Amino acid sequence: MQSGLRGTAFTPQEQNDICRDCLPWAEAILRRRFGSDGVEYAGLGLVAALKSFDPSRGYSFREFAPTVLIRTASRQIQRIIGTPGSAKRLAHSGRVAVEDFDVPSNSVGSDYMHRDAAPDL
Repeated sequence: MQSGLRGTAFTPQEQNDICRDCLPWAEAILRRRFGSDGVEYAGLGLVAALKSFDPSRGYSFREFAPTVLIRTASRQIQRIIGTPGSAKRLAHSGRVAVEDFDVPSNSVGSDYMHRDAAPDL
C-alpha cells in the first residue's frame, strides 16, 4: 500500500494527482516571482502546501497554495544566496565601506579601476 503525507486532508492518490496537475501552475507562479531560479522549488512548495492545507478554513487549495509556494521558494533561495539586503547591512555595520560595493558611474574611462591595482613587478 502506498503511503502519503501524514496529517493531510488528502489521500495518497489525491496528493499524487494534485502534484501532477498543479506542478506546471506552481512553476509558473514561481517563475513569475523569482525567474528561473525559483522554478526548481515548485515541487517542494506543493508538498509544503499539501502538508499545511486545511479545507475547514474555507479556501480552495489553489487559493491557499501560492502563499506557501512563494514562502518555501523564498526560504530555499535565501539559504543559498543569503537574505535580501545582507550586503547592505554589512556595509552599514562599518566593517566594510559602501564604496566597496559601488563603482561610480562617472568612472568610465578614468583610472578609478586601476588606482588600486597591484603595481607591476
